[in-house]
Amino acid sequence: MTQPERGELLTTQGVAEELGVSSARIRQMISEGKLPPPTNLGARFHVWHRADIEFVRAQLAGEAPSTASGVLRPPLRELPRTVEEILEVPVRWSSFVVSVHVRVWHGPASEGMRTVVMLGELHDGASVYAYRAEVMAAVAPLLPVPVHDAVWFLYHPGTGLGHGAQQLDNLILTPHRSDMDTSAQVAGRVRHFFRRAEAQVSAPVVAQLRPVSIAEVERVVGAPVEAYPESTYTRRTIEEWTRTGRIVEVEHDVIGYRSLGSAARTLHSTIEATTNPARRETLTAAVHLLVDEIRNREAATDLQQWQDGTTPEYGQPDENWPTTWAARLVRPQVSAADQTLIDTYPTPFTIPPSPDEHGPLHELLSKLRGWAREMDRYADHPQEKLHRALQRPADLLAFYIGAYDRTFRERDHPASTPRLEAVAGRWDRAYLAALTPVHIEKDSDGGSDTDREHARSYRILREKLGDWVEDPALLGQGLDPDGRLVLHYPAPDTATSARRGERWFAVEWPLLPPTTPVPPGTRIVADPDLGDRPVYLVDPSGRMNLLPADPGARLHGEWNFGGNGEGVGALTDAITSAFSRADGIDRDRMPITWITDQLTYVGEKDDLNLVVDELRKRYR
Repeated sequence: MTQPERGELLTTQGVAEELGVSSARIRQMISEGKLPPPTNLGARFHVWHRADIEFVRAQLAGEAPSTASGVLRPPLRELPRTVEEILEVPVRWSSFVVSVHVRVWHGPASEGMRTVVMLGELHDGASVYAYRAEVMAAVAPLLPVPVHDAVWFLYHPGTGLGHGAQQLDNLILTPHRSDMDTSAQVAGRVRHFFRRAEAQVSAPVVAQLRPVSIAEVERVVGAPVEAYPESTYTRRTIEEWTRTGRIVEVEHDVIGYRSLGSAARTLHSTIEATTNPARRETLTAAVHLLVDEIRNREAATDLQQWQDGTTPEYGQPDENWPTTWAARLVRPQVSAADQTLIDTYPTPFTIPPSPDEHGPLHELLSKLRGWAREMDRYADHPQEKLHRALQRPADLLAFYIGAYDRTFRERDHPASTPRLEAVAGRWDRAYLAALTPVHIEKDSDGGSDTDREHARSYRILREKLGDWVEDPALLGQGLDPDGRLVLHYPAPDTATSARRGERWFAVEWPLLPPTTPVPPGTRIVADPDLGDRPVYLVDPSGRMNLLPADPGARLHGEWNFGGNGEGVGALTDAITSAFSRADGIDRDRMPITWITDQLTYVGEKDDLNLVVDELRKRYR
């Protein structure tokens, strides 16, 4: 048994207690081959992994699961590799597909014929373990033995650069089950699964996930087993290694050169086609920023020791570290054409450290963002490639301005974010009833003949509503009191029973505080219901507005009230953010505990009805 990287270890006394025998009997079982040799952690300290001992106990009781690798001796000779494939495995009841790298070895060993299966989870792929029912069913027809008679390993490369890299587990299954006994039975059920979507593929029950190393797999198959740095573990790399047997060099773009270079080339080529002098100036500044960033990142990377993914980031490889590699990471190389572009802008792009000198940078950022907005997928005439190219220097410039100007960083966020809400009660209905009807007709270019001002919002909100709109003729449109476009959809009687009678609305929810002061007597109101709740500001005249969301929150989170939960915390943050900004109050002075209490103790079936005057008493 190889030394485990993690997991539970048992001493000789612990093994004796687990098996119900004496310590002397443990020594006899080792000599008889009924117990694997221990791992020696010292001259007098010998241990076994609990998973191996539990396998032996089940074996003695006649209830052995699939074989634990730790109890196996090296094979008589190197096991031939019989399968090397990448399977695309469909997941039942969906269009989702799991990509899995399958390696199978089969040949003679001391216990008879041994079959070893190694399932690999590709880089950026779905969890193989989570979908093991479908994966094992797909692999079963490739095996010469029943599923439970194979030795199973699950491989995930990790980063290849630090702790937890090159992760492997020995999957130890529970005893044989009739529905998974033979590959023919499994294959038959898989065929049935494709004929009938409701058919289920039984998942083999994993009794143990026994952490191991690649050295353990090599010991069990008697041959080298190649490893992959995480980002190289892709179909292309696997196929190239399988075809050539030579280590594959994979560019590791740690400096983000590819995205910077692509944006620079796109914008540089656009300069020649642009007749507007102001836009040519904007493009020139953007390309200058991008190529200077490439130059700086390249210089910084050259000063660092290169990690190619085949050695630990810290320390020296131990006996469990892989010795055979199918790929390694190499530095990105700047092409000759890109180097010419970089040489065109030999001077640095200066970012003054003082925010007082950032006026021209703010102007450039505004132009880049405005132009990018004109090119995105919601625009009248979208150009996605140019949009991405313009967005790259805009994001880079905003980062550098924010690095020197904390105030800018805190205030630099979108004005709104699209949200989809369910209509649950009187306040939701009142908000929709107050809309001023408007009708936006799309022209052949996706714009609007009647209301081009709101055409962009229409496209954003229509996308947000998505599949809820079964009949476009029933889609309502209107402007709320602040002039925001709202799309609302009542499900028709012909809809499925799950949607019948439901109503939804989509709006670009504000992230900025109200532009006019919130008047005395205003209330914060919402309808009681499960899930996310829209929350409104209602002034004494009855005018309704939306409570601004907190732009500092990474995720909007669900707003709710009446109990303890994340919904109360998210709504507390929104109220705190909205009124501290609207009234110019430091956030630390806001009565957060009081707000939380008001939201928590609302009755289960009661509306939220928080008087703003009571809130203001506590910080003014």
